[in-house]
Amino acid sequence: MKNIYFFLKTILVTVLMLAGINAWAGLYTITGVPVAAERATALQAKEAALAEGQVVAFNRLMTRLAGEKGLSQVPQVTEESVLDYVLGVSIEKEKTTATKYTGSIAVEFNPESIKSLLTDQSVPYLKDLPPSLLVVPQYTANGQTLTITDSNPLYRSLKAKNNFASFYQATVPVVADRELVERALAGGSALTTLLQNYGKDRLMLLQMEPESADTWVMKTSFLPRASMENQAMTKRFKMSGGDMQVAAGQMSNAVFTEMESRWRNDRTDRFQEKQVLYLRVPVNSLSEWQRLEQQMKSWTFFDKLEMRGLYLPMVLLEGVYQGDENDIADKLASYGWQLNKDFSGNGATLSRRIVYE
Repeated sequence: MKNIYFFLKTILVTVLMLAGINAWAGLYTITGVPVAAERATALQAKEAALAEGQVVAFNRLMTRLAGEKGLSQVPQVTEESVLDYVLGVSIEKEKTTATKYTGSIAVEFNPESIKSLLTDQSVPYLKDLPPSLLVVPQYTANGQTLTITDSNPLYRSLKAKNNFASFYQATVPVVADRELVERALAGGSALTTLLQNYGKDRLMLLQMEPESADTWVMKTSFLPRASMENQAMTKRFKMSGGDMQVAAGQMSNAVFTEMESRWRNDRTDRFQEKQVLYLRVPVNSLSEWQRLEQQMKSWTFFDKLEMRGLYLPMVLLEGVYQGDENDIADKLASYGWQLNKDFSGNGATLSRRIVYE
């Protein structure tokens, strides 16, 4: 009876998802989960495969949200108990014989149920995923700069790996798109076209060049830049001799590991007490405020940022955050703003260091 209940529920959520929800790319959705089972009948094999697949997807979600350590801190789920957290299952591909079922599925989990589970276990968890990346590797040596070509050892290294930065759903362009990539690096419509073609959110320029005889530098930059300010970095590596493709792969691994660490550090809910800042922002007109408001939507270091009053030439905002006030000031500075705290209380003025057009 339990098996019948499980299968009916799985089929129900599958139908619901296929009928009304197609947006699988999200923090609480796990895609590409391989499933396989062999039973007395094809129907029993499918039931078993989907049941096992949802447990696998749950464990992958825990690793995504809280890392391997977090996975070990939450109770293990069974094929039945995992259903309490599942919103829907989508079959990505499948193959059936008389007794075997194979394929892959995507599983969407209920955010509120998952958050409650992690909160109950006091497990810090990731609040949002980073933008997906189209990585353009740029290699400079002996006065020559190479990008999308097999002569570039950094490009060869990344292309040879099926999943070189899974946290960012990263990929590299194909050689045939080299001209479009060059135009996209200059911005404009070519950038939009390129990102749409690959289904990515940001273009990442990963630059590798020698700094001295045995020191190499890797730099990261992003187009568009919004929400990626803390992901821009410069890392130095010691290297003399050896296989350049292997070395380039090791350096890029270190860069992506540091990027992921920064993202998780900035966007992990650690159950700290929420604090409030009342911010006064000088503006000259309503249209100027509307432009600034769009920019401020990328300030993910605030849990909530809402306008409490428009009194030209001043806007009053309420910002809710967790953590240290100095960290907030540093993050604001990275966006070109200076936080000037009042002598007492939780009020402050935000002044711009640079002018945003």
